[in-house]
Amino acid sequence: MIGKVLNERYELTEILGEGGMALVYKSKDQILDRWVALKILRPQLVSDKDFVNRFHREAKAVARLSHPNVVNIYDIGQDGDIHYLVMENIQGENLKEMIEKSGILAPEKALNIAIQICEALVVAHRNNIIHCDIKPHNILITPENGVKVTDFGIARAVNSATLAQTETVIGTAHYFSPEQARGGTINASSDLYSLGVVLYEMLTGQVPFRGDSPITVALKHINEEPLPPSQLNDKLPKRIDKLVMKALAKDPEKRYTDASEMLAALQEMEKTFVKKNETSESYVDSDKTQVLPRVKDQRIKESAASKEVKEDGTGKSVAIQLIKYLTIMVVVFSLLGVAFLWGLNRYTKVPVVEVPNFVNLSEEDASQLAREKGLRISFNDLKVSSPTVAEGHVVSQDIEPGKGVKKNRIIMLTLSKGATMTIVPDLIGKDMRQVNVALNEADLTRGDTKYEFTTKIPKDQVITQDPLANESVKSGTAVNIVLSKGPEPVMGTIPALVGLSRQEAEQRITEANFVIGDVTEEETNRFPADLVAKQEPEAGKQVSEGTPINLVVSTGLKNPNNLEVQSFRVNIRVPGGPYEQKIQVVVEDSNGRDIIYDKIHHPDDYILIENVWTVGPAKIEVYNNDELVSQQSEGL
Repeated sequence: MIGKVLNERYELTEILGEGGMALVYKSKDQILDRWVALKILRPQLVSDKDFVNRFHREAKAVARLSHPNVVNIYDIGQDGDIHYLVMENIQGENLKEMIEKSGILAPEKALNIAIQICEALVVAHRNNIIHCDIKPHNILITPENGVKVTDFGIARAVNSATLAQTETVIGTAHYFSPEQARGGTINASSDLYSLGVVLYEMLTGQVPFRGDSPITVALKHINEEPLPPSQLNDKLPKRIDKLVMKALAKDPEKRYTDASEMLAALQEMEKTFVKKNETSESYVDSDKTQVLPRVKDQRIKESAASKEVKEDGTGKSVAIQLIKYLTIMVVVFSLLGVAFLWGLNRYTKVPVVEVPNFVNLSEEDASQLAREKGLRISFNDLKVSSPTVAEGHVVSQDIEPGKGVKKNRIIMLTLSKGATMTIVPDLIGKDMRQVNVALNEADLTRGDTKYEFTTKIPKDQVITQDPLANESVKSGTAVNIVLSKGPEPVMGTIPALVGLSRQEAEQRITEANFVIGDVTEEETNRFPADLVAKQEPEAGKQVSEGTPINLVVSTGLKNPNNLEVQSFRVNIRVPGGPYEQKIQVVVEDSNGRDIIYDKIHHPDDYILIENVWTVGPAKIEVYNNDELVSQQSEGL
């Protein structure tokens, strides 16, 4: 679409990014002569009218927002099947890119960014808009270190400021709240949880929960407690833990009451870092401007006076004394320097060891393995439920196995408190969406899904389940289901239609309980006008009744040549030999040479080809596995 101009105004010049719902292009507004960003809905979503209406409705709600920390929406438009938003074009990088470059942000910088994000949420929530997808990828950082919150693509405009999102779980797994993970009720507090995750990542360089799949991460959001940030970044003061952990509370009621309260907490925390820096700078400045007495001049004067009063001539000169002192100082500082370099070398030359896999080990075995590897371990105070790891055994570790770390590094381990029990819900008669919601609420997973024909349960609903409803099982247990395919279709045999008139062919299709499909017309080599030249599916095939049959009807011969058109049958008996034999029938007449039959058969199969039409004298050849086995002539 590069180079395309929408509504004779917006010229698409380059693609800036892609998302699940839309593509974002850098565009030139030819009327106002400015650069903008156009977010264009993906073509596969345009056919969903309800989705498109929601897209426009929610975009209008977001366009009402006017704040320095929110990317402005200038226009909402449509050009044919292309639906788009016109947005402010922001120069700079997103927060995810900044974190990947820096690893860990300074606390004061991370807090400043979080404050600006929170200010955007304050104004959004006041307008009853929930973002639903706060993550570093949607936070743009301008060259002036300003913050712009973008991509309200799955934002929700609501009247009651809450919504139940049970059909699909929206958001991004590493950043969404426990209630989003469960597919439950989402409100403004969900955005505050996501902001807490973003702040956690800025301060530690990693998200609170990681896993092999989005489902694994989602379950950790629901069941596990994250490590306090100061345990991952020892340069952080512990006072910041309380702020972050409150935002990450599992229960929305235990988080900040609203964005304004969280904003105040962030601003208050930022002040403590500003005061600390101001105090440090004041100390350094006073040290630099301190006035010291001129000790050297005073000592020289005192030494000279002492020399004058001595009468025995044994006193040493001032120069010799100074050399003596300087020599001692050089030796002392040299020794200190050697000791420093030795210590530095010893520290930086710490051997690197490979982190072992502690998962499934008991506390005692994990401690023993750590000692053998030259590592230290620390156990998380909070234990988590696990359907696969026994109680008191390691369920996760903060540094993945196989990674190289320096000897004596502390590895944080989390222990299992065993499997929690849950009740299997009744899934019979539920569709797949309802099944996923019910299993998620019961802390279960979906196992094998099979399909069967039945007249008792409507199509795409559950026929049976294993385990059965109301059984008590471990959390995380997989529940297998069988879905209905509806009533089993009645099978029929496709009739032979080639060579029949169009009217007769359509009549036979209806009588055989099939449906007339696409009917096209074309000139043919050997079929007179109004006769069926081809059919799909082919004659003799077993398919369910109601299947459409497509026809190609001849409009006449390409080269009539004033020759007689004739019709006859071909009978073939497949001989013994290989189990699979390719049978081909070739017709050569005044209009050329054509393969009219090409199929795989087995020994002793009987083949009847009716209504073989030819123009003028014709020769019929039969090939078995590309070898000519018989031929016949007609009209020669």
